[in-house]
Amino acid sequence: MAMVLLWTVLWMSGYCHLLSAEVLVQYKYFLSGEGQGVSLQAPAETNGTELIWEWTSHDGSYTNTRIITIQSTWNYSWNLPKAKESISKERTYDIILRPELQNAGVFTFIQTKPEKMKMAQFEVFAVKVEPSRWSSVKEGSDVIRSCEVSHLPDSATLDWERDREPTANTTLIYNNTAHIIIHSADRYSEGTYNCTLRWNGALIFSIPRTLQVYKGTYGPQHTLYRGSLNSSEVMLICRSPASYRAEYWQWEPSSRTNAIIVASADKYKNASISMEVDKERFSSERYDGSNFPLRISPVKFGDSGRYLCFCGPYPITSVTLVTVQGKSALQV
Repeated sequence: MAMVLLWTVLWMSGYCHLLSAEVLVQYKYFLSGEGQGVSLQAPAETNGTELIWEWTSHDGSYTNTRIITIQSTWNYSWNLPKAKESISKERTYDIILRPELQNAGVFTFIQTKPEKMKMAQFEVFAVKVEPSRWSSVKEGSDVIRSCEVSHLPDSATLDWERDREPTANTTLIYNNTAHIIIHSADRYSEGTYNCTLRWNGALIFSIPRTLQVYKGTYGPQHTLYRGSLNSSEVMLICRSPASYRAEYWQWEPSSRTNAIIVASADKYKNASISMEVDKERFSSERYDGSNFPLRISPVKFGDSGRYLCFCGPYPITSVTLVTVQGKSALQV
C-alpha cells in the first residue's frame, strides 16, 4: 500500500490555540523518509515590508535561528545557507520541509518591519516507524515494532493503540520511542495498530500499521526471549499444515546434551507431560490433529534451549528459548 504523507492542519479542522491576540498555532507531522514533504503556509495577507522564518529544532541544533528573510517584493535571502539542503522556499511566504528527522521543530513566521510581530507558529513533529512497512510474521514468533517521535512534550502521551484503545501490557516507552511487543503472535494478534500522539487531550497524529500472521509454524527456526520471573511465561506454538496421528515436543536443553521428550499426544487426546520436567510448569492443550501448543509458566532460567515439535518423524517447528535472569528488556 502506497504511503501518503499525512499531516494534521489544526486551524483548518478547528483545533488551534492563540499564541497572542492574532497568532494561531498549528501542529503538523511528517513520516521520516516518506512522502514529498510538509508545507508551512504563512498568512498570505500582511502589511509588513520584511518577514522572516525562525526555527528552533527538536534535536537542539538551532534555537530561534533565522532561516530566511523575505521582502514585501517577494525577494528573499537565506540567513542559514545550510537550511537550503532540506528546506525550500515556495510561493509567497511559504516554505516546504523535506521529510527528514532533523527538520522537526518549531517554525515561527515573524514580521520584522515596520514593527516586529509574530504572525504564525508551527510545531512540526517527525515520526519514524520501524520497520516502515510490516510484512507477515510467523505464527508463534515475537513481534517488536517501534515508533519514534522527534519531541515528546511533558504533557503528551505516545502509545500504540488497537481499536482506539492502548495495547495493554505490550508497550514499552523509552525516551521518545514507543515499542510494541507482542509475544507468540497468533491469529488473535492480527489487526491494525496505530502509533498515536495525544497532547493536552487532542490527537496530534495516528499512524496505522497492519499486522498479519502467517498461519502455520513450518519453516526456519525463530528465537524467543523471556525473563526468569514468577510472572513470566511462554507459549510455544506448533501448527502442522496437515493432520497427523500424533505429535510431540522435544527439548534440547542448553545445560545438557541429551534431548528430552517433554510432551506428547495422540490425535484428539490430552497431552502427556514427561516426568523429567516440572509438570506444574509445563502443560499443553488437547491435540486436535493440527495444533499442539506447549506452555511454560512460570519460565525459569534453566528452561533455555531448543524446542522442536515433531509430527510423526518430521520436525515442523523449531524454537530457541533464551532465558534471562530477572526481567529482560523484551518482557512487559
